[in-house]
Amino acid sequence: MKKNILLLFMSLSLLVGCNDNFDADEAGLNLEVIPGTYVAFNPDGAVNTYSLAASNGDDLDVSVEIPNNVNALDNTTVTYTFGGTAVFGVDYTIAGATTAGGSVVIMHSQGTDANDNLADNEDIVVTVLSATTRVLEITLTGASSPDGEIRVGRTGSAPLTTATISLN
Repeated sequence: MKKNILLLFMSLSLLVGCNDNFDADEAGLNLEVIPGTYVAFNPDGAVNTYSLAASNGDDLDVSVEIPNNVNALDNTTVTYTFGGTAVFGVDYTIAGATTAGGSVVIMHSQGTDANDNLADNEDIVVTVLSATTRVLEITLTGASSPDGEIRVGRTGSAPLTTATISLN
């Protein structure tokens, strides 16, 4: 009988001591909430910048994605512009783009793409035309679907709206 009472007391004390409150700051974690649907570049790994290098003759795939694309039920058109020191048509080219920029359509698949195991995404394919020390910057400027506008870039300190490519 004493054992049963002791077990009951210990069980109750464990239950009373447990709760579902967790303070990330006390645990030393720096968390960032990224709400809603957005479009951004998709670098490999957990990084804050998207920097790539390409050589003469390379076709470089620059991935643009819509993580957690649960809200947009249609395809999404993403527009982009060019910056940096590289010259369109001389140092690089992108099919369907002009010197001002271009657009890419991300097809809505309602899940992970079987080809690359990523969320809804599409690549901007940069073809390097000449060996140079110039830099190409591709900046996402807008995203929309028949459902409306979609935010460009993540919130917080790492929006991933610009990809920097060293052409060498």
